[in-house]
Amino acid sequence: MSMKKGSHKILKSVALAGALTATGTVATTAHADTTKASAPVQGVASTDQQLTNLKSQQMANESAVASSNAATMSAATTSANNQIADLNNQIKARQASDAAVQQASQASAIAQVNSEAASATAAENASYSQAIASQTAANNVALKSAQAMIVTEQQKNQETAQENTDFQKQTSNLDSQHKATLDKLDQDLQNDTNNTNDAIQKEVARQKADQQGAIDKTTKDFDNQIKDASQAVDQGQKTVNNDQNTINEKKKNNDAAQQAVKNAQDTLSSDKSALESAQAKREAIPVIKINKDQWYQAYNDWYTTGGYSGGTITKEDAQNLIRMRYVDNSYQNNEQDEKEAVDPYNLTSDQLKEINIFGANILNQIRTQLGLPIVKVTQGSINFAKSVAENYKNDKWNPVNGHDDQGIMNAAKQHGLLASGNYYECLGGDGSINTMAELKEMVYNNILSMALGSISPDGTGNGNLDGHGGYKIGVEFAHANGLLGYPHDNPSGCSEDFALDTSINAYTLDHLITIPTDKAHSYYIKDPSKYDHTNIPLDPSDIIQSLQNKVASDQQAFNDAQNKANTTASELKSVQDKFTQDSAKLSQAQAHVNDLKANKDQTLKAMATDPMQSPAIKKLQNKLTDIKQQHDTAVKAENDQYIAKVSDLKAKHETKLAEIAAQPTSLAELQSQLQAKLDTLKANHDAKLKQITDDANTKIAAIKNQKVDDSEIDKLNAQIDQIKSDLAKKQQELDNQYEALKTKNQAEYNALVNKLNPSTKTVINGSTQQVFTSRSGKVAYVVPSHQSIATNSVKTNSNSDSNELLSKESNNDTNRLPQTGNKSSLAMVLLGAAAAMFGFGLVGKKRMY
Repeated sequence: MSMKKGSHKILKSVALAGALTATGTVATTAHADTTKASAPVQGVASTDQQLTNLKSQQMANESAVASSNAATMSAATTSANNQIADLNNQIKARQASDAAVQQASQASAIAQVNSEAASATAAENASYSQAIASQTAANNVALKSAQAMIVTEQQKNQETAQENTDFQKQTSNLDSQHKATLDKLDQDLQNDTNNTNDAIQKEVARQKADQQGAIDKTTKDFDNQIKDASQAVDQGQKTVNNDQNTINEKKKNNDAAQQAVKNAQDTLSSDKSALESAQAKREAIPVIKINKDQWYQAYNDWYTTGGYSGGTITKEDAQNLIRMRYVDNSYQNNEQDEKEAVDPYNLTSDQLKEINIFGANILNQIRTQLGLPIVKVTQGSINFAKSVAENYKNDKWNPVNGHDDQGIMNAAKQHGLLASGNYYECLGGDGSINTMAELKEMVYNNILSMALGSISPDGTGNGNLDGHGGYKIGVEFAHANGLLGYPHDNPSGCSEDFALDTSINAYTLDHLITIPTDKAHSYYIKDPSKYDHTNIPLDPSDIIQSLQNKVASDQQAFNDAQNKANTTASELKSVQDKFTQDSAKLSQAQAHVNDLKANKDQTLKAMATDPMQSPAIKKLQNKLTDIKQQHDTAVKAENDQYIAKVSDLKAKHETKLAEIAAQPTSLAELQSQLQAKLDTLKANHDAKLKQITDDANTKIAAIKNQKVDDSEIDKLNAQIDQIKSDLAKKQQELDNQYEALKTKNQAEYNALVNKLNPSTKTVINGSTQQVFTSRSGKVAYVVPSHQSIATNSVKTNSNSDSNELLSKESNNDTNRLPQTGNKSSLAMVLLGAAAAMFGFGLVGKKRMY
C-alpha cells in the first residue's frame, strides 16, 4: 500500500520491557497493536526508529531466551552425560562378572564336546580297522582263486549279449501283462458307468412322472380354494362399496350439519358480542343539561335583533350559553369506544348505525328539555345522508365553500324528497378521527355547538367574549333552527327524521340531516315509495332487549343445530365403524386369497424339485464317483507295480551287466579291483573323521557365541534410553517456547507495521515477506520465521567432557543424545541482533511503491 505525500503520521514510540517467565517466554508491557497515533510532537521517534526499536528489543528478548535455553540444555546435558556414564560403568561391571561365569561354563561344555568327539573318533578308527581286516582277508581269498575268476573278453561279450536278450524278453512280457491289466480296468469302468447311468435315467423318469401327477392334483385343489375365496372377496368389495356410498351421504349430511352449527355459533357469537357492546355502551350516552328559560331568552334575543340577518344577544345570554356548553355538558370518553378503531371516511354499517343512534339520543335530550318533539332515525334518513355524502365525493365539492346544494337536491330526488333547495343539512367539523370515542366526541361537540349557538362577539366569529364590555354579542342560531325544527316559526316544533354521516370528501366532517315528517310538513316527502320509513330503535334498553331476544333465538338455533349435528355425526360414526369392520373383513378375505396364491406358488415350486437332487439319484451319482475312484486306484496300483517291476528288472539287468563287465581278464586287473575296495574304505573313513571334527568345532563355536541373559543390564540400558528421551523432550519444550516467543514478537511487529502502511510483497523464490514503507522511503524486509539462514554452529557447553562421553559410550550403544540448542533459531537471533546494532543484513534495496 503506497503512502501519499503529506499523509505521513508520526506514532508514539513503544517501550517494550521483556521479562523471562518461568516457561521461557517473554512478557512485554506494551504491544505494537495497542499503540495509537497522535499528532507529531517534539522528541517522538520516527517511523523507522519505532520499528527498529521494537525489532531490537524483540531480538534482545529472543537472544536472552535462546541463551537461557542453551544454558539450561547445557546443564541438563552435563547431568544426563554423568548419569549415563555411571550407568555404563554399572553395565561394564556386570558384563565382566557375567563373562567370568560364562567362561567357566563354556570350558565345561567345550570339554564335553571334545570328549564326545574323541569317543566318536575312536569308534570310527576301530570300525575302520575291522573293515580293512575283513576286506584284506577277502582280497587274499580272491587272489588265491584268481584262476577261476579271470575270464576272456569273448566270454564277457557272450555273457553280455545273453543278458541283453533275456532283459528284452522279460521287459516285453512285463509290458504285455501291464497293458492287458489296464485294458481290463478300463472296460470294467465303462461297463459299470453305463449301467449306473441307465439306472439314473430310469429313476429320473419315474420321479418326474410321480411329481407331475402330484403337481396336477395340488394345482386343482388350490384353484378350487382360490375360486371360493375370490368370491368372498367380491362380495366383501360390494359391501365395502355400499358402505363407502353410505359414508359419503352421511358425511355430506354431517358436513352440512356441522356447517350449520358453525353458522349458528358465528351468529350467536356475533349477537352476543353486539349485546355485550350494547350493554357496555348503554350507560355511556352523556346526560345533557339544558336551562330551557336561559336558552329561549338567548334565542329570542337573537331572533328579535335580526335573526338570520345578524341577530345578537346580551353578554348574560352568552355567558349562560357558554356555561351550558362547556360547564354543564363536558364530554367523557367511554373506555370501550377508545379501544375501537374507526375509519371516519368508510364507516361500517354497524358503526354508522351506532353513531346515528348516539347522535339522535344527544339531540333528543336537548329537544326534550326544550319542550320540542324528538327525532327518529329511519333507514331512509340514513340512506339519504349516505347519498348526500356520496354526491359530495362525486361532485368533488369542498365543504369549505359551503353546502353542495345541487348534490343535496339530487339525493333528495333519489329518495323521494322535496328537491327545491337545501332544507336538510347542517355541517360541522373536527380534527383527526381514529377511534369511536373521538368520532362520538365530534358528533357530541357539533350537536351541542349548533344547538346552543355559535357565539361570535363581533358577528364574524372573531374576537373574545370578555374583551368588549358591551352587551350585544354576535351569535349564529341558524344550525339550531335546523336541528330543533325552527322553534321561532313553529313554537311547538315539528317531528323530523334524523341522520348523520362523516364521510364527505377528504375532510373529517359531521353532516347532520333532519327531514320534517309531521303532517304540517308532509310535502317534504314527495314519493313515499322511495323513502324507507323503517325505524332504527333509539332506546338502548329496547336495543338490548331486542339483542337479548336475538341471542336467545340464536342459542336455540345453535342448540337445535348442535343436536342435529350430533345425530348426523353419530350416524356417520356408525357407518364409518361398519365400513372399518367390513374393510377389515375384505382385507382378511383378500389376504386369504393372497395367502392361497402364495401357498400355491410355494407348494408347486417346492414340488417341482429336480430329480437329480433326490437321494436315490445322489446315491447313483455317488456310485459313479466310487466306480471312477476305484478304477483310478486300481490303475494307479497297476502303474506303481509296473514301474516297480520295470525298475527292479532294469536294476538287476544293470547289476548283471556290471558284474559281467567287472570280471577281471588278468591277475593285475583283479589286484587293482581289490585295492580299489581298500581305497574306498580309506576315503569313507577319512570323511567320517572330518565330519566328527567339523561337528565338534561347530558346537564349540556356538558355545563361545552364547551371551549371558542379564535382565539387570537391560534395565540399565532402559534407564539410559529414558534419560536420552527426557533430554530430547526438554530440548523440544525449550524450542517450542522459543518459537512461541518469536511468533508473538512477529505478531507484535506486524501489528506495528500495519499501522505504518503495511503491504505484502512476493519475493523471487515465491515466499512472502512483511514489508513497510518508511517516511524516508526505505523498504525494510522482515525475514519470515520459516526461512533458513546458514550460520556457524554456536557452542552451548564449554565443557567438552559431555561430548566426549557421548562419543565413548559402550560398544552396544551407538545412539547419540540430542543437540543442546536450536542452532538455526539461535543463529537467527544473533543475526537479527547484529542487524539491529550495525544496520545491515535485513535491509533490502530501495524500491518505489
